Amino acid sequence: LWTIICTDNDASTISGSVKMPDSWDAGTVTFEHVYIQTAADTAVLNGDIAAQCRGNGEALADWATGLAEQAIDAAAVTGSGKNDFTTSAAVTPAGTCAAGDMLYFRYQLDAGGTTTAVATLQHVGFKMEYNVTSRSD
Repeated sequence: LWTIICTDNDASTISGSVKMPDSWDAGTVTFEHVYIQTAADTAVLNGDIAAQCRGNGEALADWATGLAEQAIDAAAVTGSGKNDFTTSAAVTPAGTCAAGDMLYFRYQLDAGGTTTAVATLQHVGFKMEYNVTSRSD
């Protein structure tokens, strides 16, 4: 199982991208953070996620420019090696989104709000959900 372990600071970042389908309505998306706390620790896990979409020939914006973030916070992780899923509120990607664009996302650990032990927290991945305008591309 491939996982990511972050350090306990606000610079801990996980980035990803996906080429959106032609049926995407170019609207908001939600992210479900999937992780496993291998210790018995059931403390708080706080993070933030932002997204931006870019079409052919468009440059990525600098993440430091303050792209709108949504919290992905768990009041108590499950612990003891069990799957844990936490979903964000709707994220509005920065940029002029269009069906078929690349969608880039960035998750950052909120170290100040996190009390669970991050050395034993395995970040497995993210599920993204979005609306479509048709049932096929």
